[in-house]
Amino acid sequence: MTENSTMTFETETLQKHMVKCFIWMFVGLAVTALVAYVFIATGAISEIMFQATYASGMSLSLVMLLPLFLQLGVVIYLTSRLEKMSVMTSKVLFIVYSIVTGFTFSFLPAIYGLDNMFLAFGFTAVLFGSLAVIGGTMKLDLTKYSSLIFGALITLVIISVVGIFLNIGTLDMIICYAGLFIFLIITAYDVQKIKRNYEYARSSSEALEKLSIYGALELYLDFINIFLYVLRILGKKK
Repeated sequence: MTENSTMTFETETLQKHMVKCFIWMFVGLAVTALVAYVFIATGAISEIMFQATYASGMSLSLVMLLPLFLQLGVVIYLTSRLEKMSVMTSKVLFIVYSIVTGFTFSFLPAIYGLDNMFLAFGFTAVLFGSLAVIGGTMKLDLTKYSSLIFGALITLVIISVVGIFLNIGTLDMIICYAGLFIFLIITAYDVQKIKRNYEYARSSSEALEKLSIYGALELYLDFINIFLYVLRILGKKK
């Protein structure tokens, strides 16, 4: 096999791996949307909110925090145990995460309205798609700046927590735009990270299969966070 044919084979394999990551991301988004729709259309979310807030005495904020903690637990477990778990287990956990997120998202129409949600989804799809293409084609290696990007993310989290207690409208809007910008950069970074991880694991089909789920989860989280920041911006402008 010549050098040129070897390079072509590797490029096609990388493309196939990238496509698999995005397909799994779309599967996760579809599951989330379907679960949210079922809860909203059947009125189940209203019943859950009533039972949780009135019958059990829990506040709505606490009800919404429970699935968020479950989501965080699934992400931590999946990322920390990826090498040891089976491919099937990683896929199941990813779907479970998508389902829990769908339940969480079923609360959003009552807060922001369906019109804003559809508009936010459209903006998110354009923004996410643009940065994914940029990340996959740009020559600048963003993975070299992982510490800087991670630091910006931690700073955003800290400021967001402080913003909750201060409850200043202007600060919250700044946080939304800053969060949107940071996750757009992270989207491009994660696309490059998928390509870098492929280089490390291309000799193992099982490792690549697991990494396709891990890559899909990262892209899924990027899309979800961009969507939430766009939705908050649109909700405040309403």
